Amino acid sequence: NGANHNKVTQVKKPNEISESNGKLCTIPGYGACGLANLGNTCYANSAIQCVSYLPLLRSYLLSAQYKLTGDLNKDNPLGTEGKLLEEFADLLRQMWSGKIGELSPTRFKRALGAANELFQGADQQDSQEFLSFILDALHEDSNRVRKKPVVEGLEDDWKKKTMLPRVGDEEWRRYLRRNRSIMAGVGVGQV
Repeated sequence: NGANHNKVTQVKKPNEISESNGKLCTIPGYGACGLANLGNTCYANSAIQCVSYLPLLRSYLLSAQYKLTGDLNKDNPLGTEGKLLEEFADLLRQMWSGKIGELSPTRFKRALGAANELFQGADQQDSQEFLSFILDALHEDSNRVRKKPVVEGLEDDWKKKTMLPRVGDEEWRRYLRRNRSIMAGVGVGQV
């Protein structure tokens, strides 16, 4: 049994993980995952963390429901051909795996920069602008309306003489004729 005596077992260090370019999670629980700054990307990281805590959106993305229902809209000229939605879903899968404590979101950052040159570099940007862009991109990439109809705006005279709740209902009804997505259901008007 001298052969077993010299056997070397490779042990991973607790702060390393090979597959995800991140560190092992030392805090138990799903979602306990930080995002490493890639330059000055804290503006994006904080917004990503906030969006990842929208439970209906998170469930939709983690379950890949957008693929099962055919919501992934790769033909929308206002979207990113579904690329940003898929990268964001993949990022959330890693963040919510319960295995990773810190993650470097390089693939998502690359897709983000390809979708909008404002976010290509490592410069500081405005978090609200980023949040507005990412919510809109997720909306357009999952918009179930494939052929958007022309929708006329409400006439000013009608709006002036109509009760505000009725005007709001009619505006929302018109909006939904062109916009039906997970974001229309959980995130419109949040920014």
